[in-house]
Amino acid sequence: FKLYPLDITSFSREEDMINLGKQIIERENFNQISKSDPYAINYKNRGNKRLNRENIIKGIASFVPKEYKVDLKNAKTVILLQTFGRNAGISILKNGSFDKHKQFNLSNFK
Repeated sequence: FKLYPLDITSFSREEDMINLGKQIIERENFNQISKSDPYAINYKNRGNKRLNRENIIKGIASFVPKEYKVDLKNAKTVILLQTFGRNAGISILKNGSFDKHKQFNLSNFK
């Protein structure tokens, strides 16, 4: 089982999901995150084959200040985007908490 911390939810339409990214990035105030901390967008799509993954990731990344670097393997900040059929949710996980908590996979906690 996995538990996903999602701060904002909407329908899983491409434009709505990009808007989710804009909302949470504006709300988060990236200036409080060290510019030396790389980020990644972790996007998982379940049950909605009509979504264009590349457009959604690029759309959300366009709202992240340009001085932040992307590192998909060693990200300290993760923008977590999940779709479940017709619903989507997003959150920002800082300070390496996504990997520290084993990507929120409850079966890995012992």
